[in-house]
Amino acid sequence: MWVIPDESDADMYTVLEGNRRITALKVLDTPSIAVGSAVEKKFTNLSKEYAQRSPIREVYGCVFSGREEARPWIRRRHMNAGSGVGLEGWGFMAKGRAMRDEGENAPRTLIVMEALQDRSPEWAQIESALDEKWSTVDRVMNSSSLPKTLGITIDPNKGTITAENGDAQAARSLLRRILAAMADPEFKFKKIEDRNDRENFIGDFAQYAVKLKPAVPRDGRDGGKSGDKGKSGGKEKDSKGGSKKPKADSLARDTLAPKRGPKILPVVGTRLNPLYGECRKIKIHGNENAAALLLRVFIELSSEAYLKTRRVPIPQALKEKGRKRWDEFGIALATKVECVCNNLDPTRREKKFQQARLAIDPGTKGYYSVETLHGYFHNVDLLPDAKDLKRAWDAWESYLFELHTSLNPGP
Repeated sequence: MWVIPDESDADMYTVLEGNRRITALKVLDTPSIAVGSAVEKKFTNLSKEYAQRSPIREVYGCVFSGREEARPWIRRRHMNAGSGVGLEGWGFMAKGRAMRDEGENAPRTLIVMEALQDRSPEWAQIESALDEKWSTVDRVMNSSSLPKTLGITIDPNKGTITAENGDAQAARSLLRRILAAMADPEFKFKKIEDRNDRENFIGDFAQYAVKLKPAVPRDGRDGGKSGDKGKSGGKEKDSKGGSKKPKADSLARDTLAPKRGPKILPVVGTRLNPLYGECRKIKIHGNENAAALLLRVFIELSSEAYLKTRRVPIPQALKEKGRKRWDEFGIALATKVECVCNNLDPTRREKKFQQARLAIDPGTKGYYSVETLHGYFHNVDLLPDAKDLKRAWDAWESYLFELHTSLNPGP
């Protein structure tokens, strides 16, 4: 063990190297320390065997005068091979923490991870998928496009994340969305090895940016900027003056919901998460009927989950009919969607919910309308079309994203 004297107790030492070994010995000796943890049962059983043998009461330790004296030796032990005498090298995150402890700037990815981490199954999946990819993720977090395009600034000196428009929660949700896209099993990291490729990848998330909206002059003019596109034939230009590649057609996908990219939803829950996984996996051609029913079920169960979790009151008219719970038979999908929209957007001004409000309007007859969703269940003559189903998912995407982000906003 590598230790330093405890400043407050001359008979005690603080462990710098060997914390896990010391902790294991402590829990074997006193298993009640582990009560409530995932290892409680295992250590309770092990401690009985440990007590019957020869319990370890003393360990040898190398005493340093203080942390400053020990620090270079700890770095040698973990951050390089040390001519074969070092322990297993620290991973990207461990090295980042060590750098920060020594007063150096922390990697931007470490700042992001510590800001977003929670105990949700979704986050555990993200961490596991990116475990060997942190250095590549850090190159994305270091891209100049993050502040320029998305309005997010990660300060490695202060260890802070700020949004240009001041919406810190939206910035965290956006960063989580980016990490979730990279954590997708089908994501190809070769696509972001080049700097320009990373900028294009970040550009895919521009619709969720937390940039400040430009001020509009009182006379309504924009200084001629809106006409700039016309001078170049309507084509956007990149920083080098060349034409930007057109965005991929979202309808070119072969599944009901996008499998990867910026439109991945932050869905959690033992029922909803697998259900969403099926929406991302189902091949829509040849399975139109199943996809249509899946679309309707996911929208309804997502809405119910929000209403129950947020304890949104059931409308008085429904209470008078004996309805007490949101999952009871007899509460229309349109009513559920309307109550979700009103709870998330009480002013009814948010454009994010405009499509959903149109969908529940009895006068709307489009492919995304609630009436059409009902038809998939009840009209034997209504034949779902693959392209219309994908369009319908895209139409509901903003509603679903805001709903699930509210249910799973991260820390």
